[in-house]
Amino acid sequence: MDLDPIDPPRRFRVGDNVTISHCADLELAVGERVDFSSQGRTDYAMLRTSWGFLADLPLDLSAVQTGFDAHLAGTVAERVHLLLIQSREAEAYRRYGEQEGHRQVARLCRPADLARLRGPEKA
Repeated sequence: MDLDPIDPPRRFRVGDNVTISHCADLELAVGERVDFSSQGRTDYAMLRTSWGFLADLPLDLSAVQTGFDAHLAGTVAERVHLLLIQSREAEAYRRYGEQEGHRQVARLCRPADLARLRGPEKA
């Protein structure tokens, strides 16, 4: 793992009312994993593989089990983002999404949504 802190962080605006601080770059070697946490608990992990990255949050588990709802959301800039919304912060995201012009492309955390995305079962 190669961690390159950015000090002072590079600050930039995204959308109308959001400022982001770019505080580090992280490079993982194949087989390395990094855990992301908030409020003292591990929330999410990313694993570097030979073919890319594996986001270690099973989307077919309920928000009750993981604490997250996964969504694909489109933006006014015609980009699509994968969002992991903390279940307890769904209302805050709803307000942010309205303000920034997000539109839900797909919800990825309910069995019916995942089945629709997978398409018909093959016999």
